[in-house]
Amino acid sequence: MSPGMSSANGHSIDLVYRVWVKTKDNKLAQMQSVLNKNYLVHQRLHTNYTPKTNPRILGIPAPIIQTYGGPQDPRVYHYAGSPWVIFNKFLPTNRTCEHKITNVALYTYNLDTHQIRRIRAMNGEFRCREKNWSPLIKDDKLFFIYSLEPTVLLHCKTNGECMFRQTSNSISKVNAGHQVLPLIRGSTQFVPYKWPYYVAIVHAKWTKTNVSPKSPLKYTNHMLLFNAESYEITFMSKDIQLRDDFLRSSVPVYRHIYYPFLYPVSLLVRDPDTLHVGLHHNDRDSVVMEISGVEEVLNTVIRLADERGRPAPRAARKYLAAMNPFM
Repeated sequence: MSPGMSSANGHSIDLVYRVWVKTKDNKLAQMQSVLNKNYLVHQRLHTNYTPKTNPRILGIPAPIIQTYGGPQDPRVYHYAGSPWVIFNKFLPTNRTCEHKITNVALYTYNLDTHQIRRIRAMNGEFRCREKNWSPLIKDDKLFFIYSLEPTVLLHCKTNGECMFRQTSNSISKVNAGHQVLPLIRGSTQFVPYKWPYYVAIVHAKWTKTNVSPKSPLKYTNHMLLFNAESYEITFMSKDIQLRDDFLRSSVPVYRHIYYPFLYPVSLLVRDPDTLHVGLHHNDRDSVVMEISGVEEVLNTVIRLADERGRPAPRAARKYLAAMNPFM
């Protein structure tokens, strides 16, 4: 699942997906297994998604911590002439990390040279569990979007050293804000559309209280247009709707997630009017979703943005807070 995809030249697609050995469902649960519970697999595809190379498992070492282990949540991007993947893996901790027994750290992996580096902040501190950063390449520089509102970017080198950029807020305040729901989170990479605008598909996380089951989670997906000059969200769509019978064709693996969901992890701009989104369905299956008819919408947004100027502070988050996905 988690089909991370990126295309640099329009002739091929680099795909990295996650294979999950779910020990609770097989005999490995009864053994003292040293197998990783997750593996990342790389394959190069033609632009019509037919195989160009055979799949290969990436040899990424990872500790096993109780039932946790192995690399997860790949996002693919092209930078400095090579395809890369950013992923996370569990690490042991001697301190309480959000009431869990593990830290979650992020790494980059060069798919050509097999170089792996842990991402480190040189002028700030990450939370003990980090996920869902979105790659953005601007002026031949690599950025990861750490937070969307307020906007916080990490400017990173290929050796994993990163610097926080474009924020007037302390990182501790930004991290505290990440505990407030609903929250806009990065999902796919940010892809150039029409300079200075980048397009991405992001997700929002919601909870509903005082219902049974208690506080079920719900995810919504949104098309987002981002201004890479002002580092601001220019536009965010309503929740992208899909047929209910498809969503409910399976149930989420984690039962605390009550509502079926699609989780976006990659984006290809096939042409100005068509987007292909790589998603995983209910933590089970890989799906590619086509969104067509976006050119008129985005051109209208860009025209209005150029006429009206910068959006009001926190406009996207306020817009999101006014939605009610449980209705």
